Amino acid sequence: MWSHLSPVPGLLEVTSGGSGLHIEPEDAELVLRLHSTFSLVCYGDGALVWERDGQPLTALLEHRDGVFVSNLTLRNVTGRHTGEYACLYSPDQAPERAERKALYIYVPDPSLVFLPAITSEEFFIFITGYTEAIIPCRVTDPELQVTLYEKKVENPIPAAYDPQQGFKGFFEDKTYYCQAIVDDQEVDSDTFYVYRIQGELPSSCLICERLHQRGADRCASGRECDPDVHCQWQ
Repeated sequence: MWSHLSPVPGLLEVTSGGSGLHIEPEDAELVLRLHSTFSLVCYGDGALVWERDGQPLTALLEHRDGVFVSNLTLRNVTGRHTGEYACLYSPDQAPERAERKALYIYVPDPSLVFLPAITSEEFFIFITGYTEAIIPCRVTDPELQVTLYEKKVENPIPAAYDPQQGFKGFFEDKTYYCQAIVDDQEVDSDTFYVYRIQGELPSSCLICERLHQRGADRCASGRECDPDVHCQWQ
């Protein structure tokens, strides 16, 4: 597990004439101790910004001898800090520069086994035709054993699991949840609703009605539905 880093090598590479972004540490993924403090450093030849799972973060930006240096410090980390951290050129300053550098950070947290959804739309997975889908039950600890189940069915569903994404596979039009084992205790994720669509996407009213019939107490989108559907619009 990491607790500190030295930013010198990347800075030397940029100042010596290298181009592009440099992020440190260079690991593809890291596991941090709960409640520890950790810093990420990014170097480039333009203004830089940080994102976690696509959401903007506040970080210190300095300009040193023609090199932009952005330091992102994570303090007193918990499971909610788990996610992909990406450094990229500011779209406001350089909209044409799409380069990004990223690493994934885990913070094993017994009080937060599964990451909470960023938006309610993550609970509703719409698929057109026969294509793969991802059920996004991500964990804070990559060492956990995670199993996928259909709601009200005891037998687990065989599917490939990636702790950074969730379960990936060809899923039927059903309702699913994930389960992890923590200290010999079963911990369940939120419920996910897979809706396989043939042809064009039906109206939001029809989607909501059918999800409601399968036990959903909320809908992903739509504001013109018949109130008799009894969905809680998010």
